[in-house]
Amino acid sequence: QQGGRGGPSAGGMAHFQGAMVPNDSVNRSSLNVDEQDEDGAASVDEKGNERFLSLAPLSVRGPFSIFDMMREYVSKNRLRYKMNGFNLDLRFVTPNMMVLASPADRGLIDKAARNHVDEVQRFFRSQHNGKVMFFNLIGELDAFTFDFGTIGPVNHDFMFLDHQIPGLGRMQAFCNAVKAWLSKDEGHVVALMCRSGRNRCAVMACAYLLYTWPSEFQSAQDSMDYFTWRRMRTGEAVTVPSQRRYISYFSQRFAAQPQNVKLSRIVAPAGPLAQDKLRLDIHGLTLGSHKSGSGNISDVVLLWTSKGRQMGKVEHGDSYAFFDFPDKLKLSGDIRISLLGRKYANGPFIQIFSFWFNTGFVDHTPMVWDLGCFDNVSAAWRTHLPDDFHIQTLFSDKPRVACSTQKSSAARVYCWDCEDPFLSEQESKIMHTPKRGIDSNGEEVDLRPGPKHRFHPLVEEDCAMCQHRAKVLEHSDGANLSDERLPGPSSS
Repeated sequence: QQGGRGGPSAGGMAHFQGAMVPNDSVNRSSLNVDEQDEDGAASVDEKGNERFLSLAPLSVRGPFSIFDMMREYVSKNRLRYKMNGFNLDLRFVTPNMMVLASPADRGLIDKAARNHVDEVQRFFRSQHNGKVMFFNLIGELDAFTFDFGTIGPVNHDFMFLDHQIPGLGRMQAFCNAVKAWLSKDEGHVVALMCRSGRNRCAVMACAYLLYTWPSEFQSAQDSMDYFTWRRMRTGEAVTVPSQRRYISYFSQRFAAQPQNVKLSRIVAPAGPLAQDKLRLDIHGLTLGSHKSGSGNISDVVLLWTSKGRQMGKVEHGDSYAFFDFPDKLKLSGDIRISLLGRKYANGPFIQIFSFWFNTGFVDHTPMVWDLGCFDNVSAAWRTHLPDDFHIQTLFSDKPRVACSTQKSSAARVYCWDCEDPFLSEQESKIMHTPKRGIDSNGEEVDLRPGPKHRFHPLVEEDCAMCQHRAKVLEHSDGANLSDERLPGPSSS
């Protein structure tokens, strides 16, 4: 079996047969390659059962291949490369691009449970010696200590921290760098490395699929489905919402408007959080790297914090916490918003969630972010918060969309689930409405399944801001309201 599940979804990739391991007869510039079983090289034991034959040294595979069994367990639902006597947490995504979990070269347990650095070197020397460029995506300091010597160069220009985002500019630069290396020689390949060979590798690999084969991968979901099929037995390869958002951003990058935006207010429901005080941190992603206080190589720079300001205090009965920016905070590029909470007056602040967005895709206000948009939400918080929990970001220089209590015109909505995310509300509802028909066998089937649709800009009727707006509209001519006429902390 080429992938972990039944294959990519139908549509733009219907003709894909999967990216197999390259050999001398394969056209490396195409994904339409000859099938070759990546999970082959099995032998039969004395009982007639198929058993993978590892040709690794005894020090690598362990007596009775016990270390290989440990590595299979640690890999969990990730597919492994088991071929030509190798058993590695590695997988080809295309004929000339592979992803792998970073090798282990320190500590007996680490070597026994993860890719052994000696076995990784043996693989590349025997298969791609002098033809591979390694792309290290691990941004944590001192996490990458491997010397591949003459096997191939190592590129460190696109590192970023686990569960974070690389930034749109870096994703584009990565695609250019991969293209430049592969175009130099037909036999060149690239190997992407992160801790597990999954999330961070998936972000960059999906960007390259969208960049190189726009006809085959017509949406971000197409590329993520394909990568998941190549890398996973079960489950999704990309699980961090902001990383999925940035793959979606990259698929729509030509629609982005590089710009500064003016943030005027952020509103967070206070009741469900049950905190004494909330704190808001806003970070930006810079082009240069520096060492942060934690010792990590990081591009994340603090732009604004409510720490030390008279903001975020939650009084008894408050429904919402308001963070106002009277001077309009100017933001540009990749932005992270983090919300932290303190249960007791003298207790520590604990992060509740964070999320990334790019200002080039901000074309309305307010933008509403729900639970499906947040990163790093603990299981306790996820079960505690209501399904309709959301925060709102308001921008003073962007057109206001119609409130759910007063829709004078069709509002443009942004949906991560639509191939064309910029739709009117009516168009979006039509796209997501289930439709049934009759197939060639006379059976009734779902022609359009109607996936759950999330149009974030619209606000729910139970929102304090919407209620206030509805009351004002009852005594006005229905004119649009400015940010200044929305409720403040005392009127929530």
